[in-house]
Amino acid sequence: MKKNSWIILALITVLTTACGTSGGTSADGNSTEKESLEAQNEAQVEGNSFANDFIEMTIPSEFDGICRVENEPDRLSVIYKEGEDAGYGGLEFYVWVREVTPDYAGGPQIKIGELVSADGKDYDVVVGYPSEVQWDFNKSYSMPEDYKRIADAEKDICNTIQAVNGATYKAGAGIHGEDLYGDVLDKYVKAVSEGWDANKLEEEKMSPQFYEVATFSEGSAGDRIGFAYLDVNLDGVDELFVGEIAEGDFKGVVYDIYTVVNRQPQLVVSGSARNRYFVYDNAFIVNEYSGGAAESGSMVYNLDYNTTEMTLQWGTKYDGYENEAQPWFITYDGEEWENVTEEDYNNRVADTSKYVRFDYTPLSSLAK
Repeated sequence: MKKNSWIILALITVLTTACGTSGGTSADGNSTEKESLEAQNEAQVEGNSFANDFIEMTIPSEFDGICRVENEPDRLSVIYKEGEDAGYGGLEFYVWVREVTPDYAGGPQIKIGELVSADGKDYDVVVGYPSEVQWDFNKSYSMPEDYKRIADAEKDICNTIQAVNGATYKAGAGIHGEDLYGDVLDKYVKAVSEGWDANKLEEEKMSPQFYEVATFSEGSAGDRIGFAYLDVNLDGVDELFVGEIAEGDFKGVVYDIYTVVNRQPQLVVSGSARNRYFVYDNAFIVNEYSGGAAESGSMVYNLDYNTTEMTLQWGTKYDGYENEAQPWFITYDGEEWENVTEEDYNNRVADTSKYVRFDYTPLSSLAK
């Protein structure tokens, strides 16, 4: 796990946009192929269509003169003209056809589909957003009405995307948990049906805690172990969480977490009853641990893009072994711990009311 870079999850408070032209392909420089594509889109959305080497996208005519589209070979960027003219960029959002490569580290974009080019290369189609205010905030810090209208239309605009030049685009591909983790869940069903012990589970890179759940809990193992999907790193692609179906403080407890790396499911981390995980505030992962009667703590991580690495944001612990009189500690790197007052500790400790209490789907629902 990586330690404390205080990553700002810009996608939580993302601003978006749309309209106009500039760059590689202008609105007026229409080829015969492009005119044909515009005609196809006019049946769905009345407006202007813009294309690059891979995709074509239609901007509703209501935004004529308000925004423009900047065309690059692999990207279409929607620019709010007033913000751009004022020197503040004006970016609403961009659609990027991003090649899938083993060394891609990910980034703050949301995946909306997949594309295969005419020569057979795989691409993810993602939407990206500005990280700074894109209008003249000296006039008004509030979002301009036209900027907001384009932002509100972003989803509908992205729904007009079509492939060009012999490519094939599938909207929504590669983002939903039920389409990504079938083989992983089949393995859990097999483990339950065959009664794998703790050693076998560890060998298969699964939490040995599931043996205890299966053996010592009431009811069948398939009814006591469940799964849920959630896009916890905000890249548009679901993660998979496997845990015990429980109530009270243990509701939503997670023992195995999976993510997608280069379109393949990968195990992020495994836990246990004394080293367990929860999803925190829909965008972070909390590791709760216990080191004895007088020591316990929680470490808050975010899951990085297109990798199984987690980056520590902050951690707290109660450690009476180290300081019985003042046992409260805070860390931001996982190595150096600051001894603090109880009040400071309470102001920083992870708020359990923000835990995601999954209503897990039981494994038994998948059994054939």
